[in-house]
Amino acid sequence: QYITLGIAEGINSQGYAITDSMNNILDLTKVDPPNVKLPKVDLPEINSQQFSDSVDKLNANVRSSINGDIQVNNSNMMTRVNQLLERIADKDTTMVLDDGTLVGKTTDKYNDSLGDKVAKRDRWS
Repeated sequence: QYITLGIAEGINSQGYAITDSMNNILDLTKVDPPNVKLPKVDLPEINSQQFSDSVDKLNANVRSSINGDIQVNNSNMMTRVNQLLERIADKDTTMVLDDGTLVGKTTDKYNDSLGDKVAKRDRWS
């Protein structure tokens, strides 16, 4: 607690040195505006039709670049993608229960059970 108070007091009591240094730097970098001679810059007259035509041409170029065909030049990448797609297509999708019974073999039991529930529900409604 006392250390931080001592640091704060030191900063407050010696802050004038930083302020003086910054003021000296500012004084050294000041430029007297009346003595500054800037070169005259002549800007060309803008032809609004030419400007509009240039913007239209730029837009057309951008559109044609964006709407162009995308080509993949990396045959290694395409080969890898094709291999992954083939693995996905060839994957065995057989589902079995923990006891080894095919899930598809249980569909009749589920259909009968769900049918009974619907019949019982509809009977009382």
